[in-house]
Amino acid sequence: MPLTRDQPAGMIFRNGFALKPSSFLLSSALLFLLFMIRPVYAGQIEALNNKDVAIFYERSLGDAAHEIAGFYPSVREELEAALGFHVDFRPAVLVVSDEAAFEQIVGNRLIVAYAVPEKMLIVIDYARSSKDPFSTRTILKHELSHLLLHRYIHTIPRWLDEGVCQWVSGGFAELISEKRESYLRWASISGGLIGMNALDASFPQDEHGLVLAYEESRSFVDYIAARYGRNGITNILTALRNGKSPQDAITMALGLELPEVEREWRKSLSTWAALLAFVASDIYGVIFFLAALFTVTGYVRYRLRKRRLMDEDDIHPGIP
Repeated sequence: MPLTRDQPAGMIFRNGFALKPSSFLLSSALLFLLFMIRPVYAGQIEALNNKDVAIFYERSLGDAAHEIAGFYPSVREELEAALGFHVDFRPAVLVVSDEAAFEQIVGNRLIVAYAVPEKMLIVIDYARSSKDPFSTRTILKHELSHLLLHRYIHTIPRWLDEGVCQWVSGGFAELISEKRESYLRWASISGGLIGMNALDASFPQDEHGLVLAYEESRSFVDYIAARYGRNGITNILTALRNGKSPQDAITMALGLELPEVEREWRKSLSTWAALLAFVASDIYGVIFFLAALFTVTGYVRYRLRKRRLMDEDDIHPGIP
């Protein structure tokens, strides 16, 4: 999730921010953390520096920092191959463990990481991002994708930004939610999908709307990749990089305007196969719903039959 101007912009420290001057040089990202915000973490912040990445971490997360440094080169290479863009910058990664403080920063309990493209900064809530079904590697890949896209593209729709980042990171988003898949499937059946134009600049902030927006973004980009090939995605991104508007970039890359592509995608979600997938994904919920429906139907029929018998008794009293 790239941090936007209307979202919280930094870490809040509680009892002061203790630095070890000999351990690292202050980067612009660190200066951003130090002087643009109020302190929130009490422990010492250390750093692991190499030519590729600068990792800032709480002392207790030293192993995590070395792990990130170890897989960063392969993550970078995979993204460059997938998107066709070169990582010509040295990002800063801040790894924290205070879940409550992290939630206070982002303002949403579902988010486990975010990116600040203007500062080439990634902030990861390690306590949650390292738990199943997440992995720190996939989270880093997702957030680095945001930095890479914003490095080369000035204007990118929010749905495309999040959709591409999920696409290249194997479908992983920065969200923790127990019902991520069912939101999209139910919305596609009930007619509750959010239009792509409504997801152009921002996402809803309530849990249902936010999760659905992420799932729609992922599904739409996956559909484009499946229908038009991987080049369909990279051609859109290249056109955006060359200064084309999102609408023109999509038309140039796919040969159709966005509304037409969106209609195709919506139809693909309404097939019998999609319906069966929805039923299979939540079979117990479907059984419970049908059982409840039958119970209500039976009760209504019972009440109607009882009322009919009472009416007949009023008309023909005493008749057995």
